[in-house]
Amino acid sequence: HIENIYSAPSKSDYQYLGDRIEDFNDLFHHSKKIYTCYDLGHGNITPLEDNFYIKHIAKIKSFHVHDNDSINDLHQSVGAGDINWMSVLYQLKKTAYQYYFILEHDANQYDRSLKYLQLFN
Repeated sequence: HIENIYSAPSKSDYQYLGDRIEDFNDLFHHSKKIYTCYDLGHGNITPLEDNFYIKHIAKIKSFHVHDNDSINDLHQSVGAGDINWMSVLYQLKKTAYQYYFILEHDANQYDRSLKYLQLFN
């Protein structure tokens, strides 16, 4: 799996694989066996394109789930930041695909995230 990441800092000497939509389009086009883990927190900082995870749901096998303030990769519990979880979960529920949610924040916040996610179940 390839994971989306946020862009390199401006004026950086680095270029990241997975921070541009072209990276994924090229990978998806060249291989039917490459899938992605879509990081919802990273997508909140650097969106690849509107609803990338819905448009490419067939190529997504898992989601990294955490929240942030749209600026910093804080890895907060779900609901602690500004991701619109109601919209995300509603859109994902409408798809016919199976995928995994991987909580990607401190273990002491798991209960909080699970309770929040269950509100939309």
